[in-house]
Amino acid sequence: MKKFPATVLCTLLLGIAATFTAHAQTPEKFIGKWEQKAPDAEGYELGEVVIEKESLITTFSGSTYKYPAEGLKIHSDTLRYSMNVDGENVECYLLVKDKTNLMGYATWSTGETDLILTRIKKEKTE
Repeated sequence: MKKFPATVLCTLLLGIAATFTAHAQTPEKFIGKWEQKAPDAEGYELGEVVIEKESLITTFSGSTYKYPAEGLKIHSDTLRYSMNVDGENVECYLLVKDKTNLMGYATWSTGETDLILTRIKKEKTE
């Protein structure tokens, strides 16, 4: 029986572990539709955020344009991402407050605002 070199075996095991870890990094507590309030983001105060297993999309009130998140990272109860909003890079940080609320902030080159997300309840279909 042919033996694998130790480095090949270690690399293979680390790859498998990384795959399971990456998949586990999208907690259900973040997934869903959220109403977003950003009080100090003039023109972008209200919106909707949709978080799925591997994506996050923001749409601001009064617009149908969808702003996709880049560099989505989740660590424990913290969600971090950036997005390009009309040519401006915006860094966003959110923490789980409870089952229906996320709290955090967004920063850009000339400002910062609190982010308040409230889960949008699913409508029951009959």
